[in-house]
Amino acid sequence: MPICKSFPYSTYIRLLFPTLFEKLNKIIYLDGDTIVLKDLLSMYNINIDKYYFVGQYSNGINHEKFFKYSKHYINAGVLLINLLQQRKDKTEKKILNWAEQNKKYLTLQDQTIINYCFIDKVGLLPPEYGIFSNSFEFYVNRTKNFTLGKFNRIEYEKAYNEPSIVHFYGTNKPWKKNGEGRYYWNQWWENAKFSGIYNILLNRYKKEKFFGIIIYNNNDNLNNYLYYFGQIKLLSYFKYIHFINNENIDKYKGKQIKVLINKIIDNKIPSKNITPIFISFEIDKIFDNIKILEYLKKYQPIGCKNYFTLNYLLKNKIKSYYIGNYLTLLGYKNKKNKRNNKIYLDFNISSYLIIYKDLIEIFEQYENEEYIFFKNNFNLFTIENKKFKFAEDLINNFSYAKLVITNNINIAYICHGLKTPVILMINNIEKYNFENLYKIFNLYTLYNNKLIENFIFDKNQHIINKYMDEKILNIIEKKFKEFIS
Repeated sequence: MPICKSFPYSTYIRLLFPTLFEKLNKIIYLDGDTIVLKDLLSMYNINIDKYYFVGQYSNGINHEKFFKYSKHYINAGVLLINLLQQRKDKTEKKILNWAEQNKKYLTLQDQTIINYCFIDKVGLLPPEYGIFSNSFEFYVNRTKNFTLGKFNRIEYEKAYNEPSIVHFYGTNKPWKKNGEGRYYWNQWWENAKFSGIYNILLNRYKKEKFFGIIIYNNNDNLNNYLYYFGQIKLLSYFKYIHFINNENIDKYKGKQIKVLINKIIDNKIPSKNITPIFISFEIDKIFDNIKILEYLKKYQPIGCKNYFTLNYLLKNKIKSYYIGNYLTLLGYKNKKNKRNNKIYLDFNISSYLIIYKDLIEIFEQYENEEYIFFKNNFNLFTIENKKFKFAEDLINNFSYAKLVITNNINIAYICHGLKTPVILMINNIEKYNFENLYKIFNLYTLYNNKLIENFIFDKNQHIINKYMDEKILNIIEKKFKEFIS
């Protein structure tokens, strides 16, 4: 049987229960990340004669893209299993044959097999038996006309308030700091007191470090997710990351947490429970709140994203230094040595028609290249994981590209770090720091009503990037490591 990186081989044992428990007709299976709050006799007595497996409806179906699926796709963490019927139908042989034919598609191992090998033999448990600890916040709170599987909002609310089993589904577990504050988190720790290893769990929990990332309400913005992904990637060696909404940054009352802050919005000063680091910090306008300047002085020196911010802070006697955009470091850490023949065009031709005609001369120097208009379908995604995946795929695609032409400054910074040749095209460059961009990028823009063409070519007349100060990248990386140590 194939093994997925995220799951141990032992998950397949569930499929062998009919043989392992040959004297039993029915069995309840629970994952280790569950807690039981009520007697489960009522669950055991549910009639499942026509099913092999009955469990909780799951959105894990988003990971399963290779098969036809039914509306009864279930999560394998909480199951009521019909052992008697499986023995009668000799399911183990069917499982082995099916898995051999479809082994490259077993993305969720035994869960894939349960849902697709036995597509007509899977049923749903009432939500109280295995309510996901994130169901309420991720499902019920988001929609008015809520249904999940065959159950409605009212049934889920009742199950959520009076559950029999709570399943801490996902990566944010209650024994890890990234799971702190989840629903029934306190109850999990109360149950843990009776485990015999409570002190071991508690001591391990206390030693874990915790880092925060600020998120913004405008989650339809690709640039935000490039920043989120950038921080997560740069902190990949840092275990637990907590997301804090910018709206609540001044009201945060959780445990002391370290947070990277690159801008202050609406004059909101982070709460005392937030320890900030200012890397790639920028200001859009002069602060009218003197308390913000006093706050910045407490955490100087400040690493500035642009020279406008640097000069403003120095003028206000705040120790500061230029560090640029930390997304450049994200690119630098993911750069590739090999390049394909793809040229990505990340801009709207109708908005840059005059400039685009002039670019044709540059294109003539490239032979046998594939031109790809980058489709920004980011706004089509509603699931957070899909948005992060889109940002990650974008970076991966550009890391191998022959050339990227973009009107997105953040993408340009990433490509610069990737050492992917990039041309930055901007219509309204007046709102940016022109001198700063001119030094860093191959620039094609209108500035003071003049067309600026500022390119560097190699001997084949192919675009190459301008000099990248790797000392600055080393400073950014050093600051990250110092902050989380």
